[in-house]
Amino acid sequence: MLFFCVAFFAAESLNAQAVTWQKVYGSNIYEGGRYGIQTYDGGYMILSDSKNWGNYLSDYIYLLKLDQSGNVEWSKLFEVPERGVKIQQTEDSGYVIAGYGNDKGLLIRTDIEGNVIWRKYYTINNNPALFYSMQILKSGEIIACGRYSFPIQAIFVKTDTNGEVIWLNSFTNSANFCYSLDITESDDNFIYTTGITSLKGYSHTLVGKLSSSGDFIWFKNFPTTSAGNSQYGKAIISESINSIIIGGNVKLNNSDKNYAYRIDSSGNMISENIYLPNGILTSMCKTLTGGYILSGIGYSTISYDVSVIRKMLLI
Repeated sequence: MLFFCVAFFAAESLNAQAVTWQKVYGSNIYEGGRYGIQTYDGGYMILSDSKNWGNYLSDYIYLLKLDQSGNVEWSKLFEVPERGVKIQQTEDSGYVIAGYGNDKGLLIRTDIEGNVIWRKYYTINNNPALFYSMQILKSGEIIACGRYSFPIQAIFVKTDTNGEVIWLNSFTNSANFCYSLDITESDDNFIYTTGITSLKGYSHTLVGKLSSSGDFIWFKNFPTTSAGNSQYGKAIISESINSIIIGGNVKLNNSDKNYAYRIDSSGNMISENIYLPNGILTSMCKTLTGGYILSGIGYSTISYDVSVIRKMLLI
């Protein structure tokens, strides 16, 4: 049995990690939170995994809608074995979920109560594929990214509001593997992505820029501060037309550290920061005061803990 916990931190108290509320949700089956957003009504939507329907070898998507105080308003367990990795709310207060199922990248559109409007799968030449991230664009269209095999390449799909493919493209610069782990849209309608690629036996941060029509403008690989150590990009945010923030992990002296890069719209490095403590970054967001929050798993030799780093990045 595994329960999942949702904690809400007051923004002004984040440095001290003061908890406004913390609650545990679950039942007598495996459940685990994957992604959470604040909804237009001030509440929260939690995208989770659940092993149910008598099949403990498969994951099922489980939605948990909370009010502002963390009380459950409703929950929805999907009946198809699939895994969701990211959720966003649409302008009409419905939701789009990205993930994978049926050995393909997955997008699901629901109404405001979590009822499925459409469910669609995506791949190239019927090869195994999955999505790691997704964003609803300013136009209302959807952009998703991930990987497909074989060989393992980054995959990018843009759809209309009904999930119909507008364009589908792939990229690799490695004979081993190349993933896209996150994607974002800039104010001037370009698409930026980050992930991981394998070059000369080491993992490198992959960063790319695409046009709104899916054309590749550039892809670049960023080595670590200490040459030869592995790293990858996990999260990307468009700060302005000429400033992109990338968060990820780098291995220094056999320890995992969080990093943040700032690059310009041509992929040139502006600044880079390596953060303590040891740990694995899982997400990054921008604060109302112009800083950034990096969160993930922090660990020592004896335990694993939630790690939250609040850091103002300097140009």
